[in-house]
Amino acid sequence: DVSVSAEGRSGGAINDNLVVYTDHPKARVMAMAAYGQIPEPLTVSPNVITLLANAGARPVTRYITVRPGLITNFKVLKAEFPDPSVNVSIRQHNQYGYQIMLQNINATHDLAGKEVVISTDAPGREEIRIGIQIMDNGKVVNPPIVENGAPK
Repeated sequence: DVSVSAEGRSGGAINDNLVVYTDHPKARVMAMAAYGQIPEPLTVSPNVITLLANAGARPVTRYITVRPGLITNFKVLKAEFPDPSVNVSIRQHNQYGYQIMLQNINATHDLAGKEVVISTDAPGREEIRIGIQIMDNGKVVNPPIVENGAPK
């Protein structure tokens, strides 16, 4: 019998190697590839919102989906975008959880590195953070380095 434990690992896909030690004289050690999925309390997609900051770009809409995982009975209580001019709405779908719509996003450099914060009543996932990545001319815009509360 062989059993594999994923204790202490976070949820998501796992690719690893199993090493099996045997008492067989011709095959004392065997290595096998192991692939699997560790269930998460909730499944959130995407894990990063990527926005293009091109000159003359129009405001865009993005969606976040929060689906049941190990926790099947939960509520999304609120979602906050770092720019207050963005319209945030939450819609529950019986079959696949919640859809969060973020409308009127202006992809500016000051959003780089900030996060969308989602609050739920799911134990262990009361707060979900989705990073915001800004791309400008094919390059990732890095957030400003902050020391002592002032941008550098």
